[in-house]
Amino acid sequence: MAQAHLRKSNQSSVVAVSLLGDALVTYLALSLAYWLRFESFIKNYGIPPEGAYYQLYVPLLVLGTLFLIATFGYLGLYNDKQILHLHRIYSIIFKGCVFWFFAYLGTSLALKFEPQISRIFVTLALFTSAGLLTLWRISLHKVLLQKRFLPSLQKNVAILGINEDASKLFTAMSTDKNHPYNPVGIIYREDAKDEAKDIE
Repeated sequence: MAQAHLRKSNQSSVVAVSLLGDALVTYLALSLAYWLRFESFIKNYGIPPEGAYYQLYVPLLVLGTLFLIATFGYLGLYNDKQILHLHRIYSIIFKGCVFWFFAYLGTSLALKFEPQISRIFVTLALFTSAGLLTLWRISLHKVLLQKRFLPSLQKNVAILGINEDASKLFTAMSTDKNHPYNPVGIIYREDAKDEAKDIE
């Protein structure tokens, strides 16, 4: 029971770090998109909106950050079951950024903001957000896979039943570091079906 409570606490801590990290990286990604649109060599492309100063854009960047984080939350990114599933995290980041792009762009067209939101900025923000968030999550995932962290995030289970399927299940769990379960053995019972039992 104590071990399960500790694991849940560790998972909650990782979720909190993930959320705060996502928020920070998203804001930096939107700031990078602002710089690319209004300060880099493409600043004269198209018709830049008037009064597009960074200080005036900060509220829009904060709003965009909060909206994207809320989207990720709705899609289940901050569920503790997603901590070790990197491919699922990729999928949610991609879906969230695409949804954010159309929603943010649509809102900017329907409502008048001061300063006006640049469509090129929103397009750049889609790529900078998806790219930087993916790099951040890859880095975090590598840290979590280290031996001093991984055992505290996985649940110890025993496979009930001994046959070819049970052996395959045990091998699959043992070799997949992204798996939330850590198999510690196989329990033999003649009438048992192959399944994983929590032993904590």
